[in-house]
Amino acid sequence: MRSLQTYDNDYTRPLWLVNGCKQLPSPDDSPFYVGSALSDPGLFVGRQECLNLLRDRLIGAQPTSINIVGRRRTGKSSLLLYFVNTVRQRVGEPDRFAVVYLSLQGAGCDSQERFYRAVAQALAANIASSQRSLQKLLAAKEWEQGKFNQAIEACKAQGILPVLCIDDFEKLLNRQEQFPNSFYDNLRFLLNKNALMVIMASCEMLDVYSKRKQITSDFFNVFQSIDLNEGLTQEEARELVALKNLAGQGLSVDLQQKALQWGKREPFLLQLAARTLWEMQINRRSLQWAEKTFKDQAKRFNFQPKSPLLSALYRGFSSVGQGLFWFNQNRKEIQNFWTGLILIAIVIAILIAYSYGAINFDQIKLLFQKALGK
Repeated sequence: MRSLQTYDNDYTRPLWLVNGCKQLPSPDDSPFYVGSALSDPGLFVGRQECLNLLRDRLIGAQPTSINIVGRRRTGKSSLLLYFVNTVRQRVGEPDRFAVVYLSLQGAGCDSQERFYRAVAQALAANIASSQRSLQKLLAAKEWEQGKFNQAIEACKAQGILPVLCIDDFEKLLNRQEQFPNSFYDNLRFLLNKNALMVIMASCEMLDVYSKRKQITSDFFNVFQSIDLNEGLTQEEARELVALKNLAGQGLSVDLQQKALQWGKREPFLLQLAARTLWEMQINRRSLQWAEKTFKDQAKRFNFQPKSPLLSALYRGFSSVGQGLFWFNQNRKEIQNFWTGLILIAIVIAILIAYSYGAINFDQIKLLFQKALGK
């Protein structure tokens, strides 16, 4: 389909010549998406470094589990879905892997049995029908930890690595009675046997959650983290705002620059800015309308006071609050650090005094006896 951008009679709204016929774009034709996670791989842009790292950790001699970390609207779910949907094109021998996506937001995983069943059903849909013994094993109706381990190890015996891409992991952490330490210890056991790989999406690093919830399992310490909080690269941001729909329609160059200015390098804000500017250009709205609409909707994503002073105060108070929370979570480690540092300083001071003859060996011995209460 051949398309060419032009403008209508008053030059305020773009038209496209499609196969020689004038057509107006519509909101539904927008190449920009604002909503839940992207399920269409064709709309996904950026994160190539992250995707390459996921692929490399998957096909390595020893698979490494990954924790994808990012605040809300940084694209964690979209990244997971895109990786799952395109993994077969990214790896050699794709039949060696059963890569599945599981969102705990709506999977009904309120017990271990339901969690194991949801994973088994997802794996069954990604394993070749010729693997009849595996398919039969995964089709079980009753599930418990032993049967789950049996199914995972059966996959390994057939040369298949199950890869669980788990979204909204926080849902499990809020059910500690149903998912105690033993649940996580068992997952760690399967990871250690290279029978399972887990790619986990969460708003904070997993070890932060484990300390906050007082979960002692080593499962939370084996993940390599990928941080999405820094946003897209400048090149990826430009690629996003330059997206075109199936008819080859997109934002003008000037409006692309405006979207970059408003959205910076945040995936959600870039999509929101580009979508708003798209609606502006096809509905003959003003730039002032677009800017106000964008700012009003962006407030739901991230609070930003209008005043520069208030904005600076907000960031400062937020940093102080985060610092106090971190100190509370790590106070024992901090106390141990300062105790060790003070002891080392005392020993160094004693050695210096001894080297200058200000104190003798008997005095040093007496000091240590007093310190030990003898």
